[in-house]
Amino acid sequence: MGTFCLGKVTSVPQSTTGGRSLHAPCKPYLPRLTSKHEYASSERRAPGTDAPVVVDRDLRRLTAFIEEERKHGRPLPWDDWDLYARWQAANPDDKAPLDPFSGGYWYGYQWHGDSYRLWSEGPDGENRTADDIVLDGTRGAVPHRRYVSRH
Repeated sequence: MGTFCLGKVTSVPQSTTGGRSLHAPCKPYLPRLTSKHEYASSERRAPGTDAPVVVDRDLRRLTAFIEEERKHGRPLPWDDWDLYARWQAANPDDKAPLDPFSGGYWYGYQWHGDSYRLWSEGPDGENRTADDIVLDGTRGAVPHRRYVSRH
């Protein structure tokens, strides 16, 4: 067998080809950097008319879950994968909250220091735009539109 390479031609050892010398082009390798969750819909469906209510409920459920984790001395989840892994471990019989505006993906999550933020893509279905619905992880916070500074 030939050696894996990036964009070069390698020789295939004669012992594997019955004594014939072959040259095989190497195939380029590009990692897949994004993935869709197996339970996400294959086609983007329009969210229901109750989507803002669902987002509000889900963001509050996720916030309550994170705060419960903190009460038990656990650190903030590292990223959305960690958040949803913890959710599934704590709620094995409950479906994880999915953003109705994203077509079946997880809600956005990020943290910095002792603060965190959860968000929905909002009605335009695009991440990190002015219509995103954001819930900052501070006591008494309510979901609001993303603040976007345009220079």
